[in-house]
Amino acid sequence: TLINFEIPANTSDARIMITTMDGKLIREVSINGNKSGQVQLSAADMSAGSYLYSLYVNGVMTATKTLVITK
Repeated sequence: TLINFEIPANTSDARIMITTMDGKLIREVSINGNKSGQVQLSAADMSAGSYLYSLYVNGVMTATKTLVITK
């Protein structure tokens, strides 16, 4: 699964956090200084179902989307 992202140029800390629908943290992926790009997410160890993934920039959540895993 590919997750696309865009972050401001002067970002010191960016990460994507994947959680269950009830808020349990499943995975956290740090993003280096790229302004935009993709994160490759292996869902092999995740159960089928719906998850949320959120982009945090400098500690502030800037976007959240739904991820659906089917097996």
